[in-house]
Amino acid sequence: MLIIAGLAVGLLGLVAGLLDLIGCFADKEKVALTDAIRNADGGIPRQTPGFEKFMACFPPPSGVLPSSVSHIVKDVLQTHDLFPLSITVRYLAGNQRTPPVATYEDVRRWAEHTGYGWLVWLITAAGWVTVAIDRLIQLLGRN
Repeated sequence: MLIIAGLAVGLLGLVAGLLDLIGCFADKEKVALTDAIRNADGGIPRQTPGFEKFMACFPPPSGVLPSSVSHIVKDVLQTHDLFPLSITVRYLAGNQRTPPVATYEDVRRWAEHTGYGWLVWLITAAGWVTVAIDRLIQLLGRN
């Protein structure tokens, strides 16, 4: 019976891991803001959902008051057919562009990160340990 419980817990961990990988646990505000950073033509106003989360992870450079930040702006290096090669993210504070605070890759990783990776690992490990204990009990019981 213990082996069935372990396999069920392990399967739960695998399913949770798959759901995490395909983005079911992703923060929708962070994903939407990341899309806006990639696709917006102009600045992204502070009222945009997820802006404060972004600023908490990517604070303004030293000397820039967070209260003075009004927009996220970007510099884009792109090919002749408008494919972005590099996106550098900055803030607009007091009508001045700040030094860079992140690259688009930093932003993408921030949006994709969930706290569920370790939870999934722990659930799967618990299932494995349960099966291992069951097998060990069976082996020791034979002697």
